[in-house]
Order: sequence, then C-alpha cells, then structure tokens
Amino acid sequence: VWGGNPAKFLRKLTDEEIAFIAESAANYSNLAKAHAVENAKSLEKIDFEKVLRKKFAHQDDEHDSMLSVTREVPPELAPPSPTPAQ
Repeated sequence: VWGGNPAKFLRKLTDEEIAFIAESAANYSNLAKAHAVENAKSLEKIDFEKVLRKKFAHQDDEHDSMLSVTREVPPELAPPSPTPAQ
C-alpha cells in the first residue's frame, strides 16, 4: 500500500486484501458481461420485457401460497446467471 504526496510505501497487502482484489475483478467482469447483454437488446425485446414485467409485477406471493399456486418467472425476466471467473 502506498500513500501520501509524494507517495511512500506504507505496508504490504494482506492475504485477505489480495483475495478481495481478485474477487472484485471477477465481479466487475461478470457485471460488464451482464451490462453488455442488456445493452445489446433490440427495442422490440425491451418493450416485450416491459410488458412481461408489468404482467408479473402485481402478483402477491402470499395470496398465491394460500391458493396453492406456484408461479414461475418467464426466462425472459430471469436475471442472467453469473459466469465463473476465467
């Protein structure tokens, strides 16, 4: 770790800090992939997903459970699954 102006060496990174940096890089990479998928969608796909969200947004899980109803989220609305860091 370096700090100050002019910069001076303060200490070495701990093992936990090193692991955190690697994990953060993988998380940011996965986030960038998810954003790329969202930004690549056509206007028609975006409008279709808006309609689905409105349709499924007002469902009450507690009410459904009393009626023994189970609902599945359409695959179009499921969040992208994280990909393992490479």
